[in-house]
Amino acid sequence: MRTLEASIEIRASPEAVFDLIHDYARRLEWDPFLKEACLLEGAEAAGVGVKTRCTARNGFAGLAMETVYVSFDRPKVAAVKMTSGPAVLETFAASLRQEDIGSGLTRVTYRFNFSTRPRWLRAIAGPIASVLFRREVRQRLEALKSHLERSWPWPDSLDALVAAPRHHTLLLENARVRVLDTRIAPGEVVPVHTHRWPSTLYVLGWDDFVRRDGAGDVIVDTRTVGAVSESPTVLWSAPLPPHSLENVGRSEIHVISVELKDEST
Repeated sequence: MRTLEASIEIRASPEAVFDLIHDYARRLEWDPFLKEACLLEGAEAAGVGVKTRCTARNGFAGLAMETVYVSFDRPKVAAVKMTSGPAVLETFAASLRQEDIGSGLTRVTYRFNFSTRPRWLRAIAGPIASVLFRREVRQRLEALKSHLERSWPWPDSLDALVAAPRHHTLLLENARVRVLDTRIAPGEVVPVHTHRWPSTLYVLGWDDFVRRDGAGDVIVDTRTVGAVSESPTVLWSAPLPPHSLENVGRSEIHVISVELKDEST
């Protein structure tokens, strides 16, 4: 069995990367290797136990592979293993891991292992397959990076100023930056919204909060992870996909954010 790995750094949040990779309705928007990508057996979203089928473009002989998710931990890592595939492959398994490395960057690591058949040809077929797989993986990671860094997948209607205007006030905007004043009183919940650009956050008032994703699942609860910082302080934030935020503390959360438009194209 051969194990290979490739990594790339993408200017996007781990959530944005994870969600795009595992959204099969959007897979063909960025993946240059495939002509078909679908969930099987009526599944509506990826998750542990969900089966998929991916078919390569004709330039890759139109090979098809069916897999099943064996792990799914948003936004950190997901893994699949082959259940049926090309005659040349006896086994195949892969994982995609997302790591927030700061400065608005996510390191995406694709790790996979495989074995070829027939076994008596592995000494020859294995090295050839390694070269082909490594090249294909690098091209797909580059395509993923290009797609995420040039586009924003969520509608303008979810922008913070549109979806949550009561909690966000525009202080300044030009071609390079946008400055927002964010205030969240104790007990208030900011509606689901996005922040398209990475930003520097000047925190004037801080307390415990719960951040949930667009589906309502908890991403961060500072009461359990101890993420509340003393104020005033300065923090960095990557672009944020759909999320809500609830102030579960006793003090107002007050943040001035300087969003850097030049960092997202």
